[in-house]
Amino acid sequence: MDLTTADLGGPLKEGSDVTIINPSIFNLLERFPEHREAIRDLFEHSQAFKSLCMDHQKCLEAIRYWKQSPRDDAPLRSQEYETLFRELEEEIVDILNQYR
Repeated sequence: MDLTTADLGGPLKEGSDVTIINPSIFNLLERFPEHREAIRDLFEHSQAFKSLCMDHQKCLEAIRYWKQSPRDDAPLRSQEYETLFRELEEEIVDILNQYR
């Protein structure tokens, strides 16, 4: 997928081709490109949606951590975060599908 700066909200500064994408929504923009506008708008204007996105990103980071961890409890922790990740994603998708 090739996202242009216009797709993501414009350049960082006039004359620049660089756009800053908040890490909390980067994965969601890739996963749900059909909701790109809604994701950007809700992230900017809804504190509740922004919190969901941030929690979603933190879960993804935790899953990556626990999947590579040598600790004995790593599989259990990974599974717990995967469950939470799916629940957060379902909630985010519900909000995106209601967005108009």
